[in-house]
Amino acid sequence: VVQRFQELFAQTKYKEAAELAAESPQGILRTPDTVAKFQSVPVQAGQTPPLLQYFGTLLTRGKLNAFESLELSRLVVNQNKKNLLENWLAEDKLECSEELGDLVKTVDNDLALKIYIKARATPKVVAAFAERKEFDKILVYSKQIGYTPDYLFLLQTILRSDPQGAINFALMMSQMEGGCPVDYNTITDLFLQRNLIREATAFLLDILKPNLPEHSFLQTKVLEINLVTFPNVADAILANGMFSHYDRPRIGQLCEKAGLYIRAL
Repeated sequence: VVQRFQELFAQTKYKEAAELAAESPQGILRTPDTVAKFQSVPVQAGQTPPLLQYFGTLLTRGKLNAFESLELSRLVVNQNKKNLLENWLAEDKLECSEELGDLVKTVDNDLALKIYIKARATPKVVAAFAERKEFDKILVYSKQIGYTPDYLFLLQTILRSDPQGAINFALMMSQMEGGCPVDYNTITDLFLQRNLIREATAFLLDILKPNLPEHSFLQTKVLEINLVTFPNVADAILANGMFSHYDRPRIGQLCEKAGLYIRAL
């Protein structure tokens, strides 16, 4: 078979060579070498490139393997024929891989996400959901497939471009079964490192609603950071009487410094 293939190729009978390779026993000719061979043929103006002929022949026989799928997709992406990719994926003609997802991501994020999911390229799926601000889907998807993302890294990534999204994600984590995967104090410090005091306050006010004794440190912390930066916010928190476990002597001193003498008593 290999010899016959070489002969056909030497005679520039590319269509016949493509058919022979497509039907070779156990796919022995369906290798990167064969792809490279068709790739190396100079393309005449107005003619179908032999490589496309080869892939076209394979597609009529069934599904492409991972390497073939990647190389064909490279061709059609370069020719801006994304619709062909969509059709082949819908017909399950391409084998999905992380590399294919990376290639398609350069032209279409939605299609890339579908490929990552099919290829089970889990970190890429999680990153794609984060980019789309679909934080709830990260948690659902991870639970479905039994994957534990690096939640701290994810939160840091979201925080860089979307502080409000980071609050939402942190609050979603705080409601996860089995407890929050990242310590509340660590989350708070991530916001504070970026000087996002309002965001840190919003997060803490939400998780501290139950007013639990074990949260005395965080109650003190949210009052401290606001007494130093936004005394009116600290004043409102104290006026609401929502906390009863904070460090009273410490907060009393800071109230005095901030000019909140009534609160200092």
